[in-house]
Amino acid sequence: MKVGVLTFHWADNPGAVLQAYALCKVVENLGHDAEIIDYDPAWRGHRMPLLRWRNLRDGKFPCALMRKTAYARFRSKSLRLSATRSETRDQLRAMAASYDAIIVGSDQVWNPKIIKGDSSYFLDFAAGSGCKLIAYAASLGVDTLPPEFDASVRNHLDRFDAISVRESHAATMISGFLGKPVEHVADPTLLLTDFDQLPDRNAGPSGHMLAYMVFPEALVAAARLRSALGMKMVHVGSGIAQGWSTPHLGYTQHCVDPVEWMHLIRRAGFVFTSSFHGTVFSILNRVPFVACARGDHNSRVESLLGLCGLGDRLVLPERMDAAEALVKAEVDWARVHAAISSERERSIAFLRGALAGYEHGT
Repeated sequence: MKVGVLTFHWADNPGAVLQAYALCKVVENLGHDAEIIDYDPAWRGHRMPLLRWRNLRDGKFPCALMRKTAYARFRSKSLRLSATRSETRDQLRAMAASYDAIIVGSDQVWNPKIIKGDSSYFLDFAAGSGCKLIAYAASLGVDTLPPEFDASVRNHLDRFDAISVRESHAATMISGFLGKPVEHVADPTLLLTDFDQLPDRNAGPSGHMLAYMVFPEALVAAARLRSALGMKMVHVGSGIAQGWSTPHLGYTQHCVDPVEWMHLIRRAGFVFTSSFHGTVFSILNRVPFVACARGDHNSRVESLLGLCGLGDRLVLPERMDAAEALVKAEVDWARVHAAISSERERSIAFLRGALAGYEHGT
């Protein structure tokens, strides 16, 4: 079966590209021919992002260019992309009939703040194409059902052959919205048992505390954690891009590609992060961590940590002092990975069933 995957592979973010890589690999391991639909929507305004005045004013142009180049190289070498690039729904519509099934997900493909009304992520372009429509680990990225989920979205989703989402509460909300079952499944990065086919990175720091995507309110806690751990700090993330002042954090890794990012976590002695995928890879690599919460974007991490029995490792901004208490707390990694293994088997079973027994013309 030929399977197209529609996701946010275009984002210069390690979690976005690694989950895209993982989902394709898992579908291939199930015996199918999988590729990522190279949809880079025109509404992103991606043609001139490096020339924004802020990048030039703050001297960040070289770093922004290096980052964009590194991610473009990763996509070219490690992601199997469709031969045709699309920027509009009409272009997607022309491609749809070439697939036996289309999977949308994972990542925040149903977050209205990101997709800006683009109904392509509800696979409307594939209506009438004859291919199977599947949502795998789609995420809303918010804790409540967005007002944008209206009758038109319901009509799009009613055409799906199988729907699954990444957060447990989202499964409940969307099931109620549609009036039919919606599965809760694991992020694709939790389904792939190893990422060893990606190139290794032997150079770089080790035994460090990694602060990844730490928001301003948590920077003081990050500095205190570093002191409590007695480790040097490596700081990577959006704080650099947004110009937050971080000289007190020590060593800053300005531009890393997805593989370098993954190995920074693997070699870390401790991770402090507000990122969902930063938390995922800490768990996969058995690295002690604290996840810091913010605003209404906690459900993704809450759902993951609930699955692993690590809910106490999510710290709210007003309780950052609690992070220090977790520095010496032991993690029962055997129990955590047993839970992940069970969820992996269940999630792969969903994919296997969703893709089973269907090809064009049958």
